Amino acid sequence: MSQDLVLVGGGHSHAILLRRWGAAPLPGVRLTLISDATRTPYSGMLPGYVAGFYPEEACHIDLLALAEFAGARLMIDRAMGLDLANQRVLCVHHPGISFDILSIDIGSTPTYPQEFAGEYSLPVKPVPQFLKGWQQFLQAIAQAEAQHQVPPHCIGIVGGGVRGGGAGAGDANPAPAIVARSRYDSARIAFVSPFAATVVASQSLGATLSVQDSLRSRHSSAPG
Repeated sequence: MSQDLVLVGGGHSHAILLRRWGAAPLPGVRLTLISDATRTPYSGMLPGYVAGFYPEEACHIDLLALAEFAGARLMIDRAMGLDLANQRVLCVHHPGISFDILSIDIGSTPTYPQEFAGEYSLPVKPVPQFLKGWQQFLQAIAQAEAQHQVPPHCIGIVGGGVRGGGAGAGDANPAPAIVARSRYDSARIAFVSPFAATVVASQSLGATLSVQDSLRSRHSSAPG
């Protein structure tokens, strides 16, 4: 008798599970992945993308290929609830999907203060929205450069720690990458961080001093 293992969300844990499952599947278990996208961003590469080391397409995990490798059924849909009495996942576009075992890996969406909800705010989570907004920012800068009309601009970063919630994405805070990226040499960068005297406080002393030196060289501001 087979059992149904259903994965809701294409997060990192499920991506790893699919890869390992493809190498050593469990007999008698049918695997289903429910995701509203065929690609999922890998937040560990987010700083490198912001710094210009990687193109946007390189920072995603191909769920379609992983599901095929694992022999899993991929349902392109969004889960909207659970029917626990009948052990079903309720989806927007498909009938309820039955499960014997359910795993949920949909990531987090932090709640931000009302002051951060304006048109100039770009939260790092959800990561897909950050990637879209960051690309729009780069395009606006490139267009202004082409017209020789680049005004002085300031980039504010809320959260100075690599694991900081305001500007970070788990282990992937793009703040140091923004500071390091050469194309922003004319920009003023301001950190707002709960750490009294340290930027990227959870990193090594060398990394912290390097970021602080970059800020001072551009006459930007940091805590402390």
